[in-house]
Amino acid sequence: MTVFRNAAKKDVPQLKRLWARSFGDNEDSVQRFLDHFGFNIGVVAETSGAVSAAAYLIPTGGICFPGGSRLSCSYIYALAVLPEHRGSGLGKELTYAAVRFSMERGYDYAVLKPSRESLYEFYGKLGFERFSYANELRFDNILPGSSCSDRSLYPLSPSVYMEIREELLKNRAHVALSLKQAEYQAKLGKLFSLTSGDAKGCAAIETHNGRVNVKELLISESALNVAVSAIAGAFPSDNYIVSSPVFDKNQAVPTGMVYPSLRAEYESPFLGLAYD
Repeated sequence: MTVFRNAAKKDVPQLKRLWARSFGDNEDSVQRFLDHFGFNIGVVAETSGAVSAAAYLIPTGGICFPGGSRLSCSYIYALAVLPEHRGSGLGKELTYAAVRFSMERGYDYAVLKPSRESLYEFYGKLGFERFSYANELRFDNILPGSSCSDRSLYPLSPSVYMEIREELLKNRAHVALSLKQAEYQAKLGKLFSLTSGDAKGCAAIETHNGRVNVKELLISESALNVAVSAIAGAFPSDNYIVSSPVFDKNQAVPTGMVYPSLRAEYESPFLGLAYD
C-alpha cells in the first residue's frame, strides 16, 4: 500500500538517493537544494515503509497578469519515481497528490515544466494545460561585444533582479519569482542587469562544461543580439543557449503547464527560471 504525505526530516537520506538515481545529480547539488528550500516543501509517496517517489512544491511569487492582478502559485519540481516502481501508475498518483497538497497549502494554481515533449501529453491527461512559452535560441562563435559605455553588464542582488524582472514583464502574463527562488538561482549562476543604448534588461546566466546557458534574457527584441554579444564578452564560449520571452511566435516552444485551467487566453505567458 502506498500513502502520500508531507516529507519529514527522517526522509532526507532516501530523498537524496531517489534524486540521484532519477536525475544523476551528485550529492552536493541535491544537498544544496534541500538546504536552501528545506525538506518540508516535499511530498513523498511511501510504499511498504520506504520512500518510493517524491516531488517538491517550490513557492513562487504567483502568476501575474497585465493590469497587476496576481494569483498564488506553487512550482512542482523534481517529480521522481524509483525505477522499480515505474510503470505502476505511481507517477500519476504522485502528480495528483502534489496538486492536492499544493491546494491544501493555500496555492491557487500549480505549474510545472515537463522535461521532454512526451510528458506534455502525460500531464495533459491529468488536467494540466499548456501555459508558458519562450523563444529558445542557440548562438555559436559569437564575436564578443566591446566594453563601451553604452553596452554594459552589471551583477545584481536577487532582490534587485526580482524588481527589474517584474518591471520588464509587467505587460505579459508570467510567473513571478519568490525571493527564495531568486536566491537559489544566484547560487546556481549569476544575475545581471543589461544595458544596450536605451534598452535595459536582465539575465540569469549559468555555465556548464564550457557551455553558457542564459536561463532567461529579458530585453527588447531589437537589443537581443547586442545583449548576447555583451554576455559573450563576460563569458567566453563556443556555445550559448538563450531563453527569452516570445517575440517570434513561429519559433515559440512550450516551457510549462498549469493546473487548474486559467480559463482565459493570454499572449505567450512566460515561466522563466525552472532549474531544469
